[in-house]
Amino acid sequence: MEELSARDVDVEEGLKKFKEGVELVKQCRSQLGEAENAFKKLQAELDADGKNE
Repeated sequence: MEELSARDVDVEEGLKKFKEGVELVKQCRSQLGEAENAFKKLQAELDADGKNE
């Protein structure tokens, strides 16, 4: 982010870095979604096991 704030970064390089950041955000959101789904599945299994006892 500091690089983008510096005045010596050209527009093309700034745009490239911004696009890379957007792709990283997409990857992080995807991984977070997968982790949340796995957590929900495990929680549902625990809840079902608790009801069966």
